[in-house]
Amino acid sequence: MSRESEDDINHLLEAAPHVYARRFGDEVVLLDFERGEYFSLNAVGCAAWEAVASGGTFDDAVRSIVHEFDVGEVQASSDVRSILEKLLLARLLRRRVIG
Repeated sequence: MSRESEDDINHLLEAAPHVYARRFGDEVVLLDFERGEYFSLNAVGCAAWEAVASGGTFDDAVRSIVHEFDVGEVQASSDVRSILEKLLLARLLRRRVIG
């Protein structure tokens, strides 16, 4: 992971303005209107997305994964970091603009 991506993950994140998210059961479908692409997140990705896209932090997403999937904090942290890094690189999430 690049240092820039790690710095981004440790800040508050939000859905990019050109992304529409819709939950379908245990999955979330993300529509990127800027590029005309869509993405599907499984149950773990869904929980991470919902935690940060609703104003939560990386730690909130980790706690959500630990609670919902009965996994250890180390595994949840690794999973969330991987998911968020991919979402940032795909420009589906961005650092929250404050001010």
